[in-house]
Amino acid sequence: MDEAYLDVTDSQTQQGSATLMAKEIKRRIREATQLTASAGVSYNKFLAKLASDRNKPDGLCLILPEQGKGIIAELPIGGFHGIGKATEAKMKALGVHCGNDLGRISLESLIQHFGKAGEHYYRIARGIDERQGNPNRPRAMSWLWIVIFLKLSLGRDQVKLSLSVSLLPTHYCFLIANQPKMCANFLPAPKSALVQGFKWPEPGFDYPGEAYVGYRAPIRVLTQDSGGAEYREAQFGLIPYWSKDTRISRHTYNARSETVAEKPSYRGPWKHRRYALVPMLGFFEPDYETGKAIRWKIGRRDGLPFTVAAIWDCWRTPDGGDTLLHSFSLLTLNADDHPVMGCFHGPEDEKRSLVIIQEEHREAWLQATPKDAFAFIRPMPPEEFTSEPSPRPARKSRTHA
Repeated sequence: MDEAYLDVTDSQTQQGSATLMAKEIKRRIREATQLTASAGVSYNKFLAKLASDRNKPDGLCLILPEQGKGIIAELPIGGFHGIGKATEAKMKALGVHCGNDLGRISLESLIQHFGKAGEHYYRIARGIDERQGNPNRPRAMSWLWIVIFLKLSLGRDQVKLSLSVSLLPTHYCFLIANQPKMCANFLPAPKSALVQGFKWPEPGFDYPGEAYVGYRAPIRVLTQDSGGAEYREAQFGLIPYWSKDTRISRHTYNARSETVAEKPSYRGPWKHRRYALVPMLGFFEPDYETGKAIRWKIGRRDGLPFTVAAIWDCWRTPDGGDTLLHSFSLLTLNADDHPVMGCFHGPEDEKRSLVIIQEEHREAWLQATPKDAFAFIRPMPPEEFTSEPSPRPARKSRTHA
């Protein structure tokens, strides 16, 4: 499922009518792809998203400013975008079953029970959502938001459809939102930590101190011949054996544990027991408490390295060449109510966490069967991990003589 958020506040296209713009975009999508799309139009992102869900798969729904509060009041709490099953259960335990109930809860109480996400719940219960598509634009209340929801009926789970929509000027926001992505940046454990912390041998190759998607990093896998563990120099972002090129790795660096055994990109490695350990000193996630994404580092409280569950695969070029590339994807699980990992990403996004493999389970994880492997998908122990701000260093400005 793909979504696009469009802020058309200042557009004069289609006589400035967001509804006419949505109709035209739907027409162009069908003309270019023969696919249907539903659209929602309203005065903020939350309500535009809600409107887009109402008439799938080929509808258009408009929520006017005078309708917003009434619709929210009747909305079941599980229907609020960004409230998962765990948060829904917690809400219901507090007597919150619909938007009207949520609107009766004080800001202080919501923050007490749900942390900084509580402020977001307080505001959307009152129809307030001032999130902007472009953080550099001035804030302005407008009801010219469009959400386009496009269902992709394609065979590969990671294929991304690119649409050229020339209807709107290029400076308007066009955000493609697939399922929430998690860790795309981590600190591989250095060689010294592997030797001293894990008592593992030193890898015979070098690797960067900070890894991004497409970078190489060490992983530990089980060898088929001896049954012992050894290193692989592997690319971050799994490349399935059937892929024609390596570009798919931009979308396969995290594998959801709930669907890893089913998705075409991952089910082969899962079925064939290609389980791996990725040694790390920390990883990074965005925190939106200030309204902007600030990078935070998550690591052990004692500063020691730890291991993360992954799946791996090997890939050769389609021309039958000798190039053999190992690659991996980090496993994730839901973390909506996790004390540490539940604080990251936007308030409306599902919270996810990496899967930590504790020292006593490392060997068993590598040797697990597909059936037994799910037993190792457990929440990160919050008492052992902590987080802290770790913004990227500011880029040095160029000087000209």
